[in-house]
Order: sequence, then structure tokens, then C-alpha cells
Amino acid sequence: MNGSWKLEEPIFIDPCKKEDVELITYDGVEPKEANPDIDSIEHVRARISINLFGLKINKLKNARSKVFEITKNFYNSAELNWNAMNDNIGVNENVYNLAKQNFDNNCSYLVYMLKPNKEFTRMVLAFLIAANQPWVNIYVIDIAKELKFI
Repeated sequence: MNGSWKLEEPIFIDPCKKEDVELITYDGVEPKEANPDIDSIEHVRARISINLFGLKINKLKNARSKVFEITKNFYNSAELNWNAMNDNIGVNENVYNLAKQNFDNNCSYLVYMLKPNKEFTRMVLAFLIAANQPWVNIYVIDIAKELKFI
């Protein structure tokens, strides 16, 4: 044995390795390769793992759909409350305070959905990043990072 086996790169994604998990992202509930370069090893590893692990089967899609809908509901509610806060700051203190309380609750639920022991956290994160809203980065993603959820 010359030890050349140590130089081999694994082809399947290891779901316990953060850098491997980040090779797959989501378009809604549909898993896809995070690296769009079809010739890259990362793209190939993701594509093979998606197929091998059956990440596109209907049962998983249905389960992801439920989590995706919950995520969208919390996101939409947070966005409505964010807008209400901005519309009522210095105008109507009661409405502002109620919107802020609801906004804080919705953001807390979104952060909770990024907790490592929750299902489909990569899909939730992909959705939140794609929203491209400053409030999402500040009140959800940054907090989840502080808590070492992501």
C-alpha cells in the first residue's frame, strides 16, 4: 500500500460536513446544485448526491413544501409588519409597537427554522437569502449566525 487512497476525493456529499451541505441549494422546494458550473467537481458531487439520495422524490418534496409554506407565511407576515413599522414610526405609536412586536415574533420563528436540528434548514436559508431584504439579513440571518445555527 502506497497511501494513494488518501488522495481520493469523495464523490458523495457528506451531510455532516457543512462545506458539503453548502453544495446543494434550493429553488423553492426543488434541490439544485449550488455551483452552476456543470464542469466543476462541486456541481458533479451535488448532482450525483441529489440523485443517489433521492432528494427529488415526491414524498420529500411534499415534506419540503409544508416547511416552505410555513417559511413563506412567517416571511410575508414579517414583511407586512416591517412595512407597518416604517409607515407608522413617529406617526402612530400604538400601531408601530404592535407591528414591531409581531415583526420580532415572526423573525424569531424564522431564526428558529434555521436551527440545525430542524428539517430543511438549507431550503429555508436559500429562500431567505433569495429574498434579498436588508431586514432579513439583520434580524434573521445575522442572529442565526450569532447563535451558530448557520
